[in-house]
Amino acid sequence: MSKKNDLLYLNDKNFLLLCEDAGVFNKNARLLLTEKLDTRNRCGHPTGYVIGREEAVVVIESLINNIISDAMMDWT
Repeated sequence: MSKKNDLLYLNDKNFLLLCEDAGVFNKNARLLLTEKLDTRNRCGHPTGYVIGREEAVVVIESLINNIISDAMMDWT
């Protein structure tokens, strides 16, 4: 990357890899986020895939318990 705006051209999965390489979070966090990204993509694109309430709750709880709570983040 030569310019600040080069980040605009990264896709989601490459951005997650970049964050892991930069030490923002660990490999387990990247794998979890990639898994949840795949779920979001299945729901957001015309695939016919629909999640139920229970699966949505599991996705949200997983992100809260592991990512938002800083359990897998490394800000130091």
